[in-house]
Amino acid sequence: MPDLSSPRARSRNSWYYFNRSETVFIFIHGIFSDCKSCWTHQSAVDPSNVVFWPDLIINDSRLDTPSIFLGGYETSLSSGDLRIKDAARDVLDAMRMEDFQGRPAPFEKRNIVFIGHSTGGIVARYLLERFKEQFADKTVGLVLLASPSLGSIYANKLRALAKFYSQELGLQLQWGGEDLADLDDRFKDLVYENKIPRLLGVEAYEHYFILRNSLFPGFIEPFIPNRRKVVSALSAARYFGAPRLLSGTDHFSAAKPDSVDHSSHKLLVNFWSDFKGRFEPNLNVALSSHSKTGETLTCVPLLFRDQLRTNPASVANAVYQCSQGQKSFEIYWPQENSDLLRIADDFLADAEKFYDRASRFYGEVPEKVMSFTRLARPAIGRAKAIRAKAVHRLVPMLAGMRAYYGESAEVESLRTAVGNYLELSNFEAQFDIAYALSHERTRKSYPYLFWEPWFKLPNQLARMSRLFGHDEEFGRTKAIELCGEIVYELFWGPLAKLLKSIEATIDDTGTRALDNQWFVTCVIPQWNLLEALKDSGTIVEYRPEGKLANLWNSTGSEIEHEIDLP
Repeated sequence: MPDLSSPRARSRNSWYYFNRSETVFIFIHGIFSDCKSCWTHQSAVDPSNVVFWPDLIINDSRLDTPSIFLGGYETSLSSGDLRIKDAARDVLDAMRMEDFQGRPAPFEKRNIVFIGHSTGGIVARYLLERFKEQFADKTVGLVLLASPSLGSIYANKLRALAKFYSQELGLQLQWGGEDLADLDDRFKDLVYENKIPRLLGVEAYEHYFILRNSLFPGFIEPFIPNRRKVVSALSAARYFGAPRLLSGTDHFSAAKPDSVDHSSHKLLVNFWSDFKGRFEPNLNVALSSHSKTGETLTCVPLLFRDQLRTNPASVANAVYQCSQGQKSFEIYWPQENSDLLRIADDFLADAEKFYDRASRFYGEVPEKVMSFTRLARPAIGRAKAIRAKAVHRLVPMLAGMRAYYGESAEVESLRTAVGNYLELSNFEAQFDIAYALSHERTRKSYPYLFWEPWFKLPNQLARMSRLFGHDEEFGRTKAIELCGEIVYELFWGPLAKLLKSIEATIDDTGTRALDNQWFVTCVIPQWNLLEALKDSGTIVEYRPEGKLANLWNSTGSEIEHEIDLP
């Protein structure tokens, strides 16, 4: 049992555990709490059974033994004029200071992971947004546990009490308050504009209302509606994609894991794995995997910088490593999309047991539910297939390009093809996930899910044009014998470039139809995604004597033009 009466467990803004790791986990508690009680589970059955979350972290090898700093601020009813900005300043000042034992300041660590519960998450967001320049060279994680980014209706209910005690912090936490709305807008800008380049976050919300378990006997509690929580999913999920439901928790127990199997601790373990996967390559730390024979391999990572775009540095590194004979790669798909796929999977599983009272589809018209499952199942299956198979086409794709272009293959063209292939694969998987989540029931459950307006345009060519940043009209052409076999595939691309490719011929100057940049930016990504879904490891032998026939514009109207290439 941890000694929680010790100074190190009680002290605000101090080291709880310090080592030479480059990573520090900084805990920031919520309102009316402190560095001890916020993170401590004490069993109601056996009061001697006490678990302090930092101790679980220190002893869980999956988290790589980080240093742990207990951040905090004055939060009693008598805290008076102290506001969010003051609390954030208190934590930041402490992060910059060497302690009385001469241990370095937390800010000297290269990797900083904030774990904020409730108001603590708001304090962490304010700190990062207000002092973003100071974190620009850090690798930053942000774990928000039941943090009311838009405020809480319970703060509104306690407004009179906060006013009586002149407690400014409590007044700032009201639902719809101007201070939180302003911070919400500024923090969105920080995330979407990548103002802290190496920032990754996750948001989670509580499962139950705080008094539900304590007010009702165990045999009655399952029948009591669970309609209102201190922090709703809508308020808790604003910046990092789909939120996580902390199964079995209420607002307070979300910060008090009783074991490594607690949903909050498992959330942190999964987040840390994602955090390492995304940022270790940027820190020149090799990732390892194992072959079936037990041989250790260096696995080159391919990363995304946001929900749609690849990380150019990781693509460039992968192209270079492949030229050096590397054959082992791993794609780290955007975490937001992985979260959405998990949600879609959960909804499909629920829909398939709609007759069960526990299902979110219970009571729905059976025909409608079965129609949803018939559509969602193949969409989710295709999304999973793309994510599983796309990586296996990288080596054959680059080999085919080098074979076609020879020594004249430009590195930039190779990078463009790989980057566009990854972005196309990610987009197609994400589009399937969105399709699976388009059911009315999912929209009701997750009204905050959004994509950019163009994402759901009904015209595929319009979507592809926006995805690859083109202002010009896209069209389609039928491509025949591009790789020495009859394929009869339809490929899309910028209409003007399609015309230029069709008109190209092999002449005395050596002009080749497939030298058009459209071939690199559009054909190769499309063709290799088709090959990936067929589990093909074939190196495509692109040939200049192919035939392009039949051209359609973005509305589907055929342009009368056909040229056989010699």
